[in-house]
Amino acid sequence: MKKIFWVIGVLVVVLGGVVLVGPGLIDWNAYKADLQAQVRSATGRDIRINGDISITVLPSPALIANDISLANVDGAQAKKMVHLKSLEVRVALAPLLGGQVKVERIKLVNPVFELEALADGRRNWMFAAEPTSTGSGATAPVPPAPGSVPVAAPDAAPPSGGFSAGVALDNVSIENGTLVYRDAAAGTFEKIDAINATFSAASLKGPFESTGGLTARGLPLKFDINVGEIIHARTVAFNLRLGIAHGDLKMQMNGTLVGPGDAPHIKGSIKGEAKSLATLIQAAQPVSLPGPLGQAFSFEANIDAGMDGAEIKGLEFRLGETRASGGINMKLGEAISIAVRLGAGRVDLDQWLVASEIPAPAAGSEKSPKPKGSSPSAPSAAVVVAKPKGPPSFFIPKFVHASLALTAEAMTYRGGIVRNGVLNAELANGEVTLSQLSAQFPGGSDMALFGFVTAVDGKPRFEGELESTVNDMRGVLDWLGTKIDGVAQDRLRKMTLATRLVVVPEQAQLTGLKLQFDSSKLTGGVTVALRRRLSLGVSIALDSLNLDTYMPRPQKKTSPGAAPANSAANTTEKNTTATKAAAKAENPLKALAVLTGMDANMTARIGSLTYRGTAIKNAVFDGTLYNGKLDIRRLSADQMAGAKVSVKGVLDNLGGVPTATGLNVTVETASVNKLLRLIGQQPVPMLKNLGAVNINGQIDGPVLSPKLKINLAGADATATVYGELDGLSLIPTAKELTLKLEAKDTAKILKLAGVSGVTAKQLGPVTVAGMVDGNLLGLKVTLDVKAAGGSAALAGSINTLPVGDLADLSVHLRHPNLARLMGSLAGYRPAGKVGDLDVQARLRGGPKGVSLTGLTAKAGDIALRGDVVVGLDGPRPDVKAKLTGSAIVLDAFLPAAKSASLWPGWPGLKIIPVATRSGGTRWSTDPIDLSGLSGIDAQVALTTPSLQFEKYILKNADLAVSLGGGRLAADKLTGVLFGGALQATAKATTTARPRLEAVVALENMSVSQATSALTGASMASGKMGLQTNLVAEGGNVAALINTLNGNGTLRLKGIDVQQGKTGTMLAGALGLVSAMNNVTGLLGGGKKSGSKVDMSGSFTIRNGVADTRDMRIASGLGDGAATGTIDLPRWRIDVKGNVKLDQNALTALISKGTRRNVTTSVPFAVYGTLDAPNIKLDTSKLTGGGLPIPGADRLLKKLPKGVGGILQGILGGGAQQQQGTTSGSTGTGNEPPPPRSQPQPQPQPQQQQQKVDPVDLLKDLFKRR
Repeated sequence: MKKIFWVIGVLVVVLGGVVLVGPGLIDWNAYKADLQAQVRSATGRDIRINGDISITVLPSPALIANDISLANVDGAQAKKMVHLKSLEVRVALAPLLGGQVKVERIKLVNPVFELEALADGRRNWMFAAEPTSTGSGATAPVPPAPGSVPVAAPDAAPPSGGFSAGVALDNVSIENGTLVYRDAAAGTFEKIDAINATFSAASLKGPFESTGGLTARGLPLKFDINVGEIIHARTVAFNLRLGIAHGDLKMQMNGTLVGPGDAPHIKGSIKGEAKSLATLIQAAQPVSLPGPLGQAFSFEANIDAGMDGAEIKGLEFRLGETRASGGINMKLGEAISIAVRLGAGRVDLDQWLVASEIPAPAAGSEKSPKPKGSSPSAPSAAVVVAKPKGPPSFFIPKFVHASLALTAEAMTYRGGIVRNGVLNAELANGEVTLSQLSAQFPGGSDMALFGFVTAVDGKPRFEGELESTVNDMRGVLDWLGTKIDGVAQDRLRKMTLATRLVVVPEQAQLTGLKLQFDSSKLTGGVTVALRRRLSLGVSIALDSLNLDTYMPRPQKKTSPGAAPANSAANTTEKNTTATKAAAKAENPLKALAVLTGMDANMTARIGSLTYRGTAIKNAVFDGTLYNGKLDIRRLSADQMAGAKVSVKGVLDNLGGVPTATGLNVTVETASVNKLLRLIGQQPVPMLKNLGAVNINGQIDGPVLSPKLKINLAGADATATVYGELDGLSLIPTAKELTLKLEAKDTAKILKLAGVSGVTAKQLGPVTVAGMVDGNLLGLKVTLDVKAAGGSAALAGSINTLPVGDLADLSVHLRHPNLARLMGSLAGYRPAGKVGDLDVQARLRGGPKGVSLTGLTAKAGDIALRGDVVVGLDGPRPDVKAKLTGSAIVLDAFLPAAKSASLWPGWPGLKIIPVATRSGGTRWSTDPIDLSGLSGIDAQVALTTPSLQFEKYILKNADLAVSLGGGRLAADKLTGVLFGGALQATAKATTTARPRLEAVVALENMSVSQATSALTGASMASGKMGLQTNLVAEGGNVAALINTLNGNGTLRLKGIDVQQGKTGTMLAGALGLVSAMNNVTGLLGGGKKSGSKVDMSGSFTIRNGVADTRDMRIASGLGDGAATGTIDLPRWRIDVKGNVKLDQNALTALISKGTRRNVTTSVPFAVYGTLDAPNIKLDTSKLTGGGLPIPGADRLLKKLPKGVGGILQGILGGGAQQQQGTTSGSTGTGNEPPPPRSQPQPQPQPQQQQQKVDPVDLLKDLFKRR
């Protein structure tokens, strides 16, 4: 640069001399060649003045030259080193006449300066004078142009007084200048343009002043520099002020420059401030920046720099409220050494993070103001700018040694303090060593990173190790804002991490990964591709994990119930629900869309995973995620709740509705209930004994409307489901979803439903075929079932939403042999043929209730009609039924003889008929357990014209039964029983030891009909009435009889015994009446004529023993009274009484013939077994003793049977008195009654005897006496 000033000075002197001689008389263009030769001689470069040269003297000497260019060195990229559009030099005339050059003005218009460091080390600003040859071989100066003054040789000493001291520059201006710098070796290219500045100098030694502006790297700068006078050519003071409009940057540097000529050295201070660091950065690079960079910043430091290096001390930096201090030391030589040290006290990251991101400025929005007086850039021909060849390969210079030390005492993040942040790095021998990157986090945790950065194949590569220890992981997670309230307190406590880390521009690898948290260990490796689209390669293994201890506790949920059936509000609610569902419908799988922003190749294995108390062993995932498509090569678990599960296939379009292609699911399980429990569903009791099940299914198409094909095998049955589902995101819809089920062993299927004791041979195979079509608001179902020789058909609609009727189906059950079906299903064998079964009904309802309307059921000859409603919204099912039946005969439906129980298939309920009593005892000790009824409430009403059990026929039966609150009650039982009106109520507790209470009222029952029904023949005529209240408690019939208590009244009216037979509980009463009738027929007369007898009385029962004390008897024989007991547990009767005889012909004849007083009171006794008792009517008391009559025995034998015995008893002697029964036989009272099923023996025909009048016979006897 100094030689450039010398050239300018020579030009000024030469031109000045020419001006003084006669500028107006000379054509200065003719001297271009001479001037160019002088410049070439001084610089060794060609100079071209393509424009005109003009010189004026007045008012002041001036030189104006246009289109001037200075050639560049050979090999340079630009042909011209300097190019000026015009040059104007004005010199003050008066000082010039005095021998002093005072330049009033130098004006450079559109100057372009090309500075270049060539690859061979040459610098184009280093000039060498061109030698001129003479004939002798010596050099000689170039002759001056005519009129010019001689120019001193370059090596000549300056004139006395010094040329530099005599030159003053008042005003040097540059308009629209450009400076280009190139370094071929380093690949550097810099350009400064829009240079508009003014300079002034008192002399060439200073002082200097300059003010102006320029644009460097797109940043418009303003500067103001003052340079003092150069003292002894070594020291100069300066003050530089810079300003940038972007960010309102103001910077000042002052100090001294020592040795500017040979070894310049600067020592001074520098400081600056700006309102926004982000604005300053965006002026150079229009990119979006973090919000914290929008804060004001300032810096201040002392600088000491020279050719051998620089040192910055006392550096103070401030960004917002964050302050840092440090220093920089750099040494230059064969090796460059740089040391940077910077430390911050407290950094508030929370405040930084709340600042919004600063968006990149729009194109053209930050145009630099055009300086005044600027003109368009110089023509492209004047400046040749080399184009960049692209980013150079990465390398780490070996000649540079550097160190970096950054510290932060405390950093505030999310209210926590990160302490002792340290970064130490060194550069040496072409390698960067990251010796420490560490910090201490809340929760007693720390992190450390160590490694090396090298250059491999022109790319950076980092290899190192990362370690982290967290002593309170819960505290760290809480600090990071992750809530873990539902996780057990002993979980997520400590974590350690160790891994090797390899990072290159394309990817980052974590190898040898070891992560331990609580008692779980994870190992493996992860590769992350560093590209715009996240790409991962993962291969990890986890030894064990107990998810139950980490998952939040489940919240209790109230299941919504269905509204009552046939409710108009339900329809409205259903429509409203559907409308709301449609309005809120969205893709439930939208969370998978996050996978579309990444690619991954992943292999993961978990040795043991515990979930919901179930261990999942050896879980494996192997798959690839690419461009929104997931290829599942393997997703399996060797043991998951006793099952083996595997999935493979493809899921595509994860950003929308995923589409499955060949998605196969295979499940092999030994317990379906365990799987249900694993997924959070309640186990199904009927599936407890299902056994092993295999499921194999395939899914194709969009997962919200998939095509399914599922095969199931288990319990010796196979099932297939295939079809299409649609609308899974809103209202699922089945499209001809077909079901087929085939089971070889129907018994196993029924056993799942709790029906046991059935064999496959009894039922045979079962087939089920059906179809489901429609959505959840109106699912159309058809189902045909064939099993056990019968069929069931269901058709209708099912609504699976929790509103309205969930089912509206027609049900039709048919079986040709109900007895066989009952035996197959429940192991129940009825006593007779019951015929076929045909049931039809309409089934409606849902979770709150089910109704069977229009029920018609036919079982053999029995037909039932009515409605049944089952409520399900209470604590127990509530059954309400109103039925009307045809004539019902129960005998065929009762259990066959010696059946184990009435309903063996109904656990908890056992009713044992008397016919099945064991051990030969009269009362059964088999348990009666009604506790099974406590799980249901019921109200059943039945009306039928006839309800028959064995010989008992209740006509016009009206029955109302209720069950609930632990009680079974017959609230109403009315009808006509054997011609009598029956009204009864009863109730029993539904416990294992039931308590029974009964109230019975029977009026005007026909004894003839009753005895005829019970014995096969009418034993007597008359009416019977009974009122009784009974209470008993016990777990079997025997216990109930033993605890029977109560009271009642019994009335027998107009009893006329026609045949004396046993076999009923009335045997004692009828036998007594028969005996009295015999006596009445013998004696004759009395106030009451005929053979009819009335009996009445009350009784009390205590512990099964009935006791009567007021039994009254009215008959043709006389009136009487009786007392006694009937012992039901022992099946015994013991009743005694007396009959007071009325006056009659026999008593009168006896009194006259014997001349004795005849008593009128006859005692009687009924004792022995209740249904075959002994009857004793003691007629011997009539005469007070025997009357010996010769030949009486022979005469008495002529009398009819019974009469002879009576007379024998009256007269004494002869034949012994019989203990009469209704059959006339003598009974012991211990014989058991004949079985009910055995017919009564017909009486043998007797030889007809000649009728003899007993009175005539007595007269004859008394004559003999």
